[in-house]
Amino acid sequence: MAGIAHVAIQFPLYEYAKQAVAIHKAQQQGSSELPRADSLSVWELVATSAFAKVVASTATYPHEVIRSYMHLSGSGPLSGLREAVTAVWREDGLRGFYRGCGANLLRTTPAAACTFTTFELVSRALRDAL
Repeated sequence: MAGIAHVAIQFPLYEYAKQAVAIHKAQQQGSSELPRADSLSVWELVATSAFAKVVASTATYPHEVIRSYMHLSGSGPLSGLREAVTAVWREDGLRGFYRGCGANLLRTTPAAACTFTTFELVSRALRDAL
């Protein structure tokens, strides 16, 4: 269940960030219209999706470390959770829960930015075509 937390953070944060950037953009332009996320540029979409991915991944990364540790040690989710958390803490303290986080972000952030931006652009094109 803890694995769903990543998606539960990333998607709402992405939608919030898009709306916040659209509002800021409308204010900068002095527009009195209701701001729409459809007005965001490609780079604004890339930035908001990358931001959401980085926050969600960083917040949930300890879960990934514990899951990997349990997988490598061969312990089950109920029998090995406490032992895995204790072992990681004993080895490296808080830093241990973020071991490899930077490499993970370098790998996953561009993929998420491309995926979300592509989805937005294809959705716009389909809406405009209809």
